[in-house]
Amino acid sequence: MKISLIVLNYNGKHLLKDYFDSVNIQTRSPDEIILFDNCSVDGSFDFVRKKYPNVRIIKEDSYNTGAVLGLNIASKYATGELFLFQSNDVRMDKNCIKVLEEAFKKNGKVGLGTSVSLTANRTQKEEFVENAGAEMDVIGFTWPLHYGKKRKEIPREEEVFCVYGNSIMVRAEIFKTLGGFDEKYFALHDDIDLSWRVRLLGYTVCYHAGSYVSHLGHATLGKTYNRAQKRYWSERNCLRTMLKNYSLKSLCIYLPFYICILGAEMGYHVRKFRFDLCIAIIRAIGWNGFYLVDTLKKRIYIQRIRKINDSQILPLLYHGSLKLRFGR
Repeated sequence: MKISLIVLNYNGKHLLKDYFDSVNIQTRSPDEIILFDNCSVDGSFDFVRKKYPNVRIIKEDSYNTGAVLGLNIASKYATGELFLFQSNDVRMDKNCIKVLEEAFKKNGKVGLGTSVSLTANRTQKEEFVENAGAEMDVIGFTWPLHYGKKRKEIPREEEVFCVYGNSIMVRAEIFKTLGGFDEKYFALHDDIDLSWRVRLLGYTVCYHAGSYVSHLGHATLGKTYNRAQKRYWSERNCLRTMLKNYSLKSLCIYLPFYICILGAEMGYHVRKFRFDLCIAIIRAIGWNGFYLVDTLKKRIYIQRIRKINDSQILPLLYHGSLKLRFGR
């Protein structure tokens, strides 16, 4: 199966040597490598062009497209049967790509697969699991699966509801059918939304512990945007995901629950004098009101092409609030 590796970069020159060196040691090399450089001004373009001439660079100089649109644009240039989307702040184990490809070859029902992400803490002798995919509750909040465990302690392979996007492989045909990532998201929750839509087509989502990466963790996003801005993106995208992907019956049941939890959160933030986080939530709701027509258009398409109903989706979700469960 032909594999297209797609990676996004924004002022990440300091990350690229370690990243591409880990690409070059793979026991199963990608058939093509595409880097989408998003308005970098740190010399990333020239560095990659000179040091890694096998990498095809798609360069955006006019405006910052955000992670989601950037990945969608790059995917237009990809010719593989499998798309592997990765962050530039990961370092792959040498068998990372090989193991993921084997999982797709073995089971035609796997639509989306992810590597296990390990914390890249060089002060520790052993890295611990950052996530092996994620579980999701009925109001769209996610929590990393097997967080804090050692990699050898977790199952070798396991079905999960959704994945985080630092190393994910998806069948190109499915990705194109779904229209790629939702370009309104800019950043955050786009991977959760894609996982949900892959499932609605009747495919499974899995992690594979034999495929793993060390992850620096928000090496780009965390340094560029503050907590309130990230909370705004996360909350607005979470709400849009629910509005698009749930059946009408499920939406009527779980949307009021979501609103109650959101109200309680705002009250908590007021008590802590975190008015910036309250404003972020209000902005997120307002954004969804402004783009409601667009969301409904997306919803109509998703509900039309879905192959399974919510009776098959809901048993996979946590029936409660993971925010309350984990105190976040």
